[in-house]
Amino acid sequence: MPGPGPATRTLTISAVDNGLRFFTHDSGGFIDERTEYIVYFDGMDHPVDAALRVDTFAVKRVAANMIERTGKLRGMAVETATFKVSADAKTLTITTQGSIRESDYSSTQILTKL
Repeated sequence: MPGPGPATRTLTISAVDNGLRFFTHDSGGFIDERTEYIVYFDGMDHPVDAALRVDTFAVKRVAANMIERTGKLRGMAVETATFKVSADAKTLTITTQGSIRESDYSSTQILTKL
């Protein structure tokens, strides 16, 4: 997606039964967005916050410290992301690739625990 990203991103992840709850707050400049969704490690599609670019996420655990998330729009896979936690559990690296509305994008976010 073209344009600058947020100046600040706060991501809070908490455990739920067989999954994770994500709460994101992006702010800075003209951006002030909050999104929240829950993913389950069952590989099935689950609806997500309407503010996101996709309708559903399906998640599977790849390793003890890594999950893969597939985002779908109207039933078609359009985005994949890998979430990997460092051995000391202080750094989360999110690598995303997608193609929505004929626009390809990719990003790598490195988030540190405060």
